[in-house]
Amino acid sequence: MTSCSTRFRNFMSYVPGLLLISLGIYLATEKPHTNYLINHIREAAELVEGKYGYEIWKDLDIYFKVRLYHITNPDSVMEGENPIIEERGPYVYNLNMKKRVTNVDEKLDEMAFTIFRTYQFNKNASGSCSEDDQVVLLNSAYLGTLNIIASKFPAFIGRFGNGIQYLFPKSYDIFLRGKVKDILFDGLPLVCDPVKYKDLSLLCNFLKGKKPPIIKDTDKPGVYSYSLFDKNNYTDSDPFTVNRGVENKDALGNTTSYKNLRVTKYWREKECNLVSGTDSITWAPMTEKLPFVSVYEPNICRRMTPNFKREIIVNGLLGYRYELDETTWRKENMGCYCLPNAKKVPECLETGLLDITKCQDAPVIFSEPHFLHADPNLLEYARGLKPDPIEHTTFITIEPLSGAPLSGSKKIQLNLRLNRIPGITLLANVSEGLFPILWAEEVFYLFIYFFFFLSINS
Repeated sequence: MTSCSTRFRNFMSYVPGLLLISLGIYLATEKPHTNYLINHIREAAELVEGKYGYEIWKDLDIYFKVRLYHITNPDSVMEGENPIIEERGPYVYNLNMKKRVTNVDEKLDEMAFTIFRTYQFNKNASGSCSEDDQVVLLNSAYLGTLNIIASKFPAFIGRFGNGIQYLFPKSYDIFLRGKVKDILFDGLPLVCDPVKYKDLSLLCNFLKGKKPPIIKDTDKPGVYSYSLFDKNNYTDSDPFTVNRGVENKDALGNTTSYKNLRVTKYWREKECNLVSGTDSITWAPMTEKLPFVSVYEPNICRRMTPNFKREIIVNGLLGYRYELDETTWRKENMGCYCLPNAKKVPECLETGLLDITKCQDAPVIFSEPHFLHADPNLLEYARGLKPDPIEHTTFITIEPLSGAPLSGSKKIQLNLRLNRIPGITLLANVSEGLFPILWAEEVFYLFIYFFFFLSINS
């Protein structure tokens, strides 16, 4: 496993704020004005323009880190051997998220908004890792296009399936070779030339309409660009609504709809389709220690519930630490996330996996990094994975009085099923299994919430 040395920002710049937080907590717990101070903090946290909670919420900077699963034996995989992978990274990006409010409904106490995201490579935080590093990954664009044709036009898969490989210049197998910056954001070329390759005629017509989300148009006719994350860069997200916390302080930050739906249609039952939970950063001040907290994660179109683990001290501040653990994946908690198979019978994947094909409009399976908390048998296919609870656990640490997240990390691993398909030359002899592509995390250290306490004397 190859990793890059990293350096992170000097948190000494936050010391004045931390001292003010400590002072606020001391005043709130040791002086007779406790209720007044707590109420004042809760009011300051409201998502109302002009209040401190809103100012933090509307424009946020965090780290986005990516580790790629480089394939060291691509030729052997084509001949039926298991893949051997080497983790490359982290490649660290500064992620800015600007909220664009489109409507305020005071009756429902909600705001409608989109998120405009921008990613900038952070050379210092990435250490020895460079965007010019060359890596070999499973070609998700190839498999995604093949999967869509197989599901939408199964009668054509035998006739046109072999033509998909001609979309990728200089490609001779199912793997993607390129620079990190091109694979993640800048894009690699996908060329649709039905004159040169007659088998591409149907595909080219298909790409003019329905195409995988990682494939984008360019200004050149018949030429497309594909990358893993550019679809999220310099673009607005799908719309959300969020509770402002004015009428119900405990509902502050709760996501109430996504894509204009309060109940989505991705899963089998309403309970799993209900949009509910915070964005993992905006929390209501806690009046008691909660056994779990709820986060709505749009990347997987479902709510996740990290469980309380322990009290910890972060830079002198008391925090409640919540983590995703093995209970998330127990059968009793996964029932309505098990999707119907070809016979329309609900079928659960192996422990630790979630099929997000309908959510992402691509044949993607979600897991925690290195298949943490997953079925151990998954580690027998792709060699080189080593799940580590310390490094791979999703967590959030919340300062209870203010609801400020002292630190946190959301982690997601993307995987694809690799199967042999009769009649498809490139897939005739491949080894079959769940193929990890990458894992990514959003990391935040939001000590700047100290000015909730600055408002106490305003």
